[in-house]
Amino acid sequence: MSSSDASVPSSVALSPSDAEAVPGLVEEIRRGGGVIAALTCGVDKGLWKLMAKNGDRPQNISDLAKALA
Repeated sequence: MSSSDASVPSSVALSPSDAEAVPGLVEEIRRGGGVIAALTCGVDKGLWKLMAKNGDRPQNISDLAKALA
């Protein structure tokens, strides 16, 4: 992610004494970690390979879960 794409301005990181900015920064970090964990889990469990194998069509979450169990 380039600095121009960041939701939180770099000034927040450079001036940590801005207490009002801390909750927003923590929220950005929390959201980013969740996305990374979800993608990693999908790779580790074989979800992305299964979805690709099923083709370019809508896929049912229950069917995917059963196939991965």
